[in-house]
Amino acid sequence: MTAAIVLIFVLSGMLWLAPLISDPMGVLFWRGGAYSDLLISHWPNASFVQRSLIEWGQVPLWNPMILSGAPFAADPLSGLYYPPNWLAIVLNPGVAFNLLAWLHIAWGGLGMWKLGQTLGIRSGPAIVAGLAFAGMPKLIGHFGLGHVSLVFAVYWTPWVLLAFEKAVRELNGRRLASAALAGGALGMVFLIDPRWYLPSALLAGAFAVWRFAHSQIRSTEQNADEAAPQDLRPSQLMIKNRQGKIGSAENGDSGAQQSQALGEAPRKVGNIGGEGASWTRAASALIIAGLMSLAVAAILAVPLGEFVSLSTRANLSLAQSTALRLPPKYLLNALAPEYAGWPEWQIYAGVVVLFLAVTTLPSRAPGRWFWVGVVIFSLIVALGDLTPIYGLLSALVPGFGKLRVPPRSLFLSSFALAMLAGMGLDQMLKGRANLRQLRVIGGALAGISLVLGLSLLLRNLAALRSAAFFVSAALIGLAAIWTGNSIRKRSLGSIVGWCLLIVLDLSLVNLTTIEVRPAPDLERVKAGPESGNPRAFSPSYSLPQPAAAAAGLELADGINPLQLASYSAYMSRATGFSEDEYSVTLPPFVDPGAKWAFKPDLVLMGDLAISQIVSAYPIEHPDLEFERMEQGRYYYRNPHARPRAWIDGGGPVEVVERTPNRIAMRAMGPGTLVVSEIAYPGWEATIDGATAPLETYAGLLRAVELSSGEHEVEFAFRPNSLRAGALVTLIGLIVLASIWIRR
Repeated sequence: MTAAIVLIFVLSGMLWLAPLISDPMGVLFWRGGAYSDLLISHWPNASFVQRSLIEWGQVPLWNPMILSGAPFAADPLSGLYYPPNWLAIVLNPGVAFNLLAWLHIAWGGLGMWKLGQTLGIRSGPAIVAGLAFAGMPKLIGHFGLGHVSLVFAVYWTPWVLLAFEKAVRELNGRRLASAALAGGALGMVFLIDPRWYLPSALLAGAFAVWRFAHSQIRSTEQNADEAAPQDLRPSQLMIKNRQGKIGSAENGDSGAQQSQALGEAPRKVGNIGGEGASWTRAASALIIAGLMSLAVAAILAVPLGEFVSLSTRANLSLAQSTALRLPPKYLLNALAPEYAGWPEWQIYAGVVVLFLAVTTLPSRAPGRWFWVGVVIFSLIVALGDLTPIYGLLSALVPGFGKLRVPPRSLFLSSFALAMLAGMGLDQMLKGRANLRQLRVIGGALAGISLVLGLSLLLRNLAALRSAAFFVSAALIGLAAIWTGNSIRKRSLGSIVGWCLLIVLDLSLVNLTTIEVRPAPDLERVKAGPESGNPRAFSPSYSLPQPAAAAAGLELADGINPLQLASYSAYMSRATGFSEDEYSVTLPPFVDPGAKWAFKPDLVLMGDLAISQIVSAYPIEHPDLEFERMEQGRYYYRNPHARPRAWIDGGGPVEVVERTPNRIAMRAMGPGTLVVSEIAYPGWEATIDGATAPLETYAGLLRAVELSSGEHEVEFAFRPNSLRAGALVTLIGLIVLASIWIRR
């Protein structure tokens, strides 16, 4: 049975990523996008790790490839800490990430199916919930934006909730092991992508409290049932639940059925009541889970915290963190998608999913209001500073204000709607739905869609937008028709019909949102004839990061959400851009091909060993030496470029060895030895084997003072933050393993 369920999610994933079938080595793109984070970050990072392992035999802790160098082990986009990412080191990165995308769709759907069953939804409706989550248009759209690590983390969400469900249920001697496992799952989310840690942690915490409170209520009811007179047969015992519903076995409503309707098995209720579960034990389980999640995440969290504190993101204002908030007008897209719309503002979870979710509201489906609350909360957060909630969360929750892009909270709303859809169908198949009510709901949704579509059409607005509302109305009509069939027959065919409707609905959006484009030509970028490992700078992003990484060309520009504040300040003086606004690119731009006020200070750029300047447009500067024009690019040479290491005041320097984590040189003193590399905590210097104090040159570069004579100088990157984090994670994993072995 499970194998068949897995096959359903595997095949549906193939459908939603169908453009890759014709080109498995291609790259998924949002149809309206010119760039993909897969090519900007994940692909070159995987290539860099592969090169480091092959050429130098080391896992890179420092990345010299972009922005003149930055800590790689502290970069959440490095992909070092999530084992499935290592597939991109072994295989072609394009093939590897496409395969991982497909597998994570199946993984997320399977997790949602299991979570639905755990909450009392029967297998068929739980499959519907799994399909609604796995094919979420916002998730598939983010694959097109190249946000692969973020999407991978979101697909872990049902597994995290399953672990927390187990943690609050087993409040007996096994609670330590279950709580530790829940924390380990949440910590894994941080290692995959820290941006999803806080949303998933908030959801998991609220979910755990709800599930424990629910179990306490059921435990009280179970105890009351056990206290009933022994001579009263179960068939005669009337049970009144907390919602006021009366049922009896004589009316065909067995105890097992009631337990299923409440989302739990009778034996679980008995365990909780028998063990005398308490809020104190539940709180201790959550504390253990939280501590374990921090322990597992520490290997990335500790160095990342240090990196963020030194980055341009450290002082992100509320206005900057909410600049990409969801415009309120996009709330209408809950009913009809904007085909090929920007995935960051995608709110559509599927109109069939929405219909099934809304049908739970008049029912007595247990837990429905929790999931409705999740939907409302995520919508409010998506609006950013348009409500006071986002500012309050930023003030109260550490790190929340540094997340940016508030609409990513909509992953939670789509997740909750998927669960509500499974619950709604489950109520239908259990015969607990009123067909007349459901038809009224369907008619209302279809009517609103038609009115909105006609309104857009009559105002001569986008025809595609109005067509989307008409399509939604048609899908709701089909759903309403199939509702009657489901309530009357309650058959396997009913479930199959709902699965097909949801797959059709989501496919119409997903296949118009993404497309596949050929993998980049990594042979087009050349390092040029200069020797001495020069750096290059492009004011127009004319040296794409994956191609530069393949060519071994180090860039002074680059794209990364985390940039050192000291480097950004230096480069603003060296190139003339403004530091007023936070940007993920350096230099900041909206259109990379557009000309901006590039005012190069060639001396400052020369201290960074920037020898090449490559631009999509000609640059006017009296000292720049034009070299050639090739493939639409203008190549210039900076005559003021220094070598990668020099003695301030004279004296030869020979670079003996250069790897990401170590630079060894022979230098003739006296004088200040300057290395054209970023000074950062964790870099240590030795002179002739003895530790030497590390200084900075021009407020940015590494330097040491040399006495007279020839010296062996070494710079090595051994960050204490990484050591401390790795130690904490190792201890956490040992504790987790020992707990489960003892269990």
